[in-house]
Order: sequence, then structure tokens, then C-alpha cells
Amino acid sequence: MTYRDRIPSLKMPDGSFANNDFERAEVLQQHFKSVFVVGDGSNPTIARMVPDNVNLGDVDFTPNGVFKALGSIKPNSACGPDGMSPRFLYMLRHVLCVPLKVSYLIHGYNPV
Repeated sequence: MTYRDRIPSLKMPDGSFANNDFERAEVLQQHFKSVFVVGDGSNPTIARMVPDNVNLGDVDFTPNGVFKALGSIKPNSACGPDGMSPRFLYMLRHVLCVPLKVSYLIHGYNPV
């Protein structure tokens, strides 16, 4: 199997097989159109996971707590949606724990 032949023949809705690139693309397009939907631009409703009386300001961020949290990251896992490498966070946790704590305070949250 050569590089161009990595996608094998696909069965089309009529029972025949798609043997060329165009036909395979059409079969895949029809399949994806059948299982995915076009978004309406609205955000999904997410149920609150904590009681109503618990707020972000109630969370106590300490450099030691941030250090421990960064230490629990699996360095070989994939990047998150922000593109930040888990290895970067894990390897520099001893340097990042204080700036992350300060960043938390600067953004208006002042835990007691």
C-alpha cells in the first residue's frame, strides 16, 4: 500500500465501492454530514458543579498549592485548548507557582 493508497475502498450507500479519491471524499463527506451538525452559535448550558454559595473568590491559592497542582500534571499528555505544553508547566512549576498566585490576585480575586 503506497502513501496515496492509505484510505482503502469505501462502501457507498448503493452498495458499490468508492475506489478513487473523489468518490472516497464524497463518501466521507456524506458520513460526516450525517453525524455532525452545524452550530447555531449559542453556548451549551452547563450545570453548576458546586453549591451556589461557593465562588471563585472562596478558593485559596497559595504558591505551595499551585506548585502541588502543577506537579500533578502528566507532562507527556497533549496540550490543552490554550496550546500550553503540559511539560512546560510541569518542568517550570517551581518558577511558575508564585507568578500564577500573583496573577490570580491581580485579576481581582483576593482569597482570605
